[in-house]
Amino acid sequence: SDKKNTPQSAASRALAILGAVSATDNPLSAADLFPELGFPMPTIHRLMLLLEELGFLEREPGGKRFIAGQAL
Repeated sequence: SDKKNTPQSAASRALAILGAVSATDNPLSAADLFPELGFPMPTIHRLMLLLEELGFLEREPGGKRFIAGQAL
């Protein structure tokens, strides 16, 4: 079966975002993650904001992109 067409849970998508952000030292935006993750940009952005609220992501100092947060 084709995994691309399998609906993913919000939890698995959030973990994919955390994995991508924690795998690099570079701050990332939703647009940066879109080609790698392949799920809709609004979904990526919404989950990144949620992960920021929970402390798993935080904004780069003085910027808009995200880096790993204290909870990670």
